[in-house]
Amino acid sequence: MITRRITRPLVLPQSRSSSTYRAAARRRARCWRARHGLTPAELRVATALTQTSGMQATAAMLGISSNTLKSHTKRIYAKIGIRGHAELVQSIAQIARTLDPSV
Repeated sequence: MITRRITRPLVLPQSRSSSTYRAAARRRARCWRARHGLTPAELRVATALTQTSGMQATAAMLGISSNTLKSHTKRIYAKIGIRGHAELVQSIAQIARTLDPSV
């Protein structure tokens, strides 16, 4: 199994330089990991889930099987205390607004 790192930030503000994107994304990722206890792999999956339209597309983007993606997704939802994709996106957006109100 080959996996790729996702380099895109959790939330993409459109009016900033790429170095500012990366710095803001790292702050959000550290906050999310600390707040919810996500592993690096779970954080990559959570990020990918917010950037793609479906499970198959997410699995293909990450280079993992759909069963592995389902396992990660179940653990992410349990750790965060959510029940679906929409709540995941809302949770990420809430953290982004907390760390950077201009987003």
